[in-house]
Amino acid sequence: VGKFIGHSLPINQLCFTNDGKFLLTVSDDWKIKVWASNLGQPTACQTFKAKIGASCVFARPAIGGEVLAIGDHEGFITLCNGRRTLSEPIAAHKARVTCIICAKYSGRQLLITGSEDQTAGVLRVTPASDGRYQLSQLTTL
Repeated sequence: VGKFIGHSLPINQLCFTNDGKFLLTVSDDWKIKVWASNLGQPTACQTFKAKIGASCVFARPAIGGEVLAIGDHEGFITLCNGRRTLSEPIAAHKARVTCIICAKYSGRQLLITGSEDQTAGVLRVTPASDGRYQLSQLTTL
């Protein structure tokens, strides 16, 4: 089994892309690394940071394709694909985002988020005509 070496600080989260071809690792070094998932000889094929420059704590394939939902230490959520940011950051929480899941409800694409501020949030994801997305806060629990 191969080792994925390349972050300078602890890894907080990881996940595979929907097709299983890539593994994503998220670290306190403010980097998300995209690895070819050949477990025999892992290779980092892309490294990127969240647009807002805070440390990311979770990345997960969401919305479809290779879009990632990213939460940070300041409570912001943004969408990106590793090459560019696909949404404006939205202040979903007042503290570190600890988890994000993607769900569909009544035909709506949603992100459900959790935070160290002891709240859960529900965000609606709406595709825009330019290939980006609009994030809007529906509720905080």
